[in-house]
Amino acid sequence: MFLIRFRAPKWARWVAGAVVAVAIVAIAIIVLPIIAGAVALTAGIAIGVAALGAIAATGISIAARGKIDGTTAIHAVIGAASGLLLAAGSALAGSIMATSTAATTLVSGASEVAQKATPYIDKGRSMVTSDGFRMTEYYFNKLTSSGRADFASRALNIIQNATEVTPDPEGYEGVYRYVYNSWELLYNPLTQEISHLGPLK
Repeated sequence: MFLIRFRAPKWARWVAGAVVAVAIVAIAIIVLPIIAGAVALTAGIAIGVAALGAIAATGISIAARGKIDGTTAIHAVIGAASGLLLAAGSALAGSIMATSTAATTLVSGASEVAQKATPYIDKGRSMVTSDGFRMTEYYFNKLTSSGRADFASRALNIIQNATEVTPDPEGYEGVYRYVYNSWELLYNPLTQEISHLGPLK
């Protein structure tokens, strides 16, 4: 049997090490908070179940003996209260971690969109252009602050796949209503201005 050994060049080992380091940092920043929240939440539930089990066991013991003394009662109450408080704390910690991660992701997405937006004035109106679309600055801020920072990709998807295209219900010239997948878009294809984007009501 022949064994061939290959030793990578030093620069290749440095590159590989750098790639691994970046991957580890990315996992630590993005994945670990989510995992930690889930683990804390699961631990809280498990501890709560264990505390309830302890209460049930104490009740069975009391029923078997037919009596209860002061010490047993105090221990049972303290144990149950401690277990339930710890469970509630763990569950709350998990919920806070998960909520914090989701909020950070949402704010980050809105921030990226805001950085790509270019403000300008059109006929006295404060306007914004972003990703090929135009809208008033007011409506732009409303979209990005209400979880619709992905408005450009969603609007493009609606325009390209619309199952219904009709003139604007309120009669604004050049504006059309596009409907697709339970969402509607009011859009002027000539000026590329979005005046409404949201779920069908």
